Amino acid sequence: MGAVAYGDLLLTGLIQQKVIVQIIFIIGGFIIAISYPLGIEPLTFLPLDIYTTLRALILICLSSLLYILLGMNLVRKHLKILYPKLEQLSQSKGGEDELSDSLKRQIQNILAPYYRRVFNYRILLLLIYSIQVYIFHLPILSRIVISDQLPFIANLFTLLPFFITLVLSYTPFYWMERFQHYLQSIIGFSDNQNETPPTFSNYLAFQARTYFLLAILPLMVFMLFFDIIHMIPSIRDCLIIYPFIEWFISLTLILIMYIVAPFIIKYLWATKPLSESPLRMYLKILSSRARVKVKDFLVWDVGQRPFANALLIGLFPFNRFIIFTNTILQKLSNDEIATVSAHELGHAKAHHLLLLLLFTIAYLSILFSLNSIISNIVGEGVWNLTGSIFFLIIFWVILFGKLSRRFELEADWYAVRITSDPVGFTNALTKIAYLNGIPLRTSGLSTITHPSIDKRIMAIKNPTENGTDAKPPFIKNIVPTLIIVCLLGLLGIGYAISKDINTVSERRQKLKATEMVNKGYILLEELTSQADSCGNSETERKDKLQRAIFYLNSAIKLDATRSLYYILLGDALNHSGEYSESLRAYEIANKLAPVDPMERYYLSRKFR
Repeated sequence: MGAVAYGDLLLTGLIQQKVIVQIIFIIGGFIIAISYPLGIEPLTFLPLDIYTTLRALILICLSSLLYILLGMNLVRKHLKILYPKLEQLSQSKGGEDELSDSLKRQIQNILAPYYRRVFNYRILLLLIYSIQVYIFHLPILSRIVISDQLPFIANLFTLLPFFITLVLSYTPFYWMERFQHYLQSIIGFSDNQNETPPTFSNYLAFQARTYFLLAILPLMVFMLFFDIIHMIPSIRDCLIIYPFIEWFISLTLILIMYIVAPFIIKYLWATKPLSESPLRMYLKILSSRARVKVKDFLVWDVGQRPFANALLIGLFPFNRFIIFTNTILQKLSNDEIATVSAHELGHAKAHHLLLLLLFTIAYLSILFSLNSIISNIVGEGVWNLTGSIFFLIIFWVILFGKLSRRFELEADWYAVRITSDPVGFTNALTKIAYLNGIPLRTSGLSTITHPSIDKRIMAIKNPTENGTDAKPPFIKNIVPTLIIVCLLGLLGIGYAISKDINTVSERRQKLKATEMVNKGYILLEELTSQADSCGNSETERKDKLQRAIFYLNSAIKLDATRSLYYILLGDALNHSGEYSESLRAYEIANKLAPVDPMERYYLSRKFR
């Protein structure tokens, strides 16, 4: 338990509420993951046989388990503080049936320190995953477990420990969710005394279905599709010579996913149409007034979970749905639900999903151009494995997080404008905060995609109090930011395409070198298998060795930058008895500082 105690000290002592520590964690994870492909060897206190598949997987599981134990300790310590505070505040209401609004706010805001530490706990997961990549050589394990023939699926396998640990990290928060049920009963939101929190298995299944599958399914489609097309030699060679074609393929897949994603979400979340009622009729009238076509209004049954939410999915009228959780329909009045629906219509009216698509294309373009630039420094394909994860976090969590908060404020403004009911929308926001156990006032990186409830209420009060329909300044600032991001994406993809076109002859030469290496490698494999079975004569063996050495030397003349070619040449020379030349080839491979994880792994075995 010493490690858990130390981790708890780290979480509750060092982290506290300091944004600087969050930044240090992010930078630390970035440095660890980037240093892996740059050729820096992993920590030396671990024996080399740690890279055997079984032992490495066991240690990865243990490190993830330690992380979950830290989360349990975090929740346990906070519950020891929260229950007495809640009892003390609830006793302050005296003989009144309901708590005053100010007392409700006090109760809700005692959760604020907990949510700040939970965010830090998430950042810690990023750091732990980076260490797993670095120490346990996840890229190598994935290639061994899956196959070199399926590199994209192997990369997905590399990400699996992160996704699985992310889902299991919700385990400690089950007890916090039970606390939220108790909190709602104190505040007065539990009308039915028989309401009970979900079982642990249902809770974990909900988290997996909501977060894990939605993240892993699109990735699986992407990875599997690229693995299949890379199995076709003509297409594979074309993609090697013209890499920018992958950008167009990825763009096409994203557009397809934007079309089919709403129907997949409907299926995964087991939604049902909102039953015919005055509320449904009013929501239809509201969408007609907003001139936004909605295919259907759906209900997402989350059981007795304290999860009140509504969301808009679908870019086009034929796949556009507004989804309400059953909690929000049970706990809010019809007028309040109408303002929430108007907020979602505001997202459609302001084309936020279209802007999200453009932002995604810009992200893909910038990432592709960065891969084109950085691959010259750290090797082709390596940036996709490590740096892209952190670029994704920087781009989506930090940059898009800022835009997302502006989107929410714009949708809030539109909801008040179309319903003319700022009081109803304010009440809806406050109730949703109470139902979800969200503090009314949050700060820093604790609110990545949404502003705090207090800030949203203040933002909708200002225009209505001034009696104006003009868009507030914070909404007008969205467009310039998006224009800059899209221009960067266009410039990036333009640079990458021009660079790829200018280096076509060089890539053809590298492709020819790869063909030569494959021929030499096949001959070496045949020699190894024949040596085991005592198959061929010495003359035939020498002939195959000479041909393998010829092919490998020819490949090196075409492309002398790949350490793997020298490793294979060293193997061939070693088989032929030219030990000094073999050692020289290995030394050249070592000087080239291979950046590909598999090449480094092979080279480390030669010098072991």
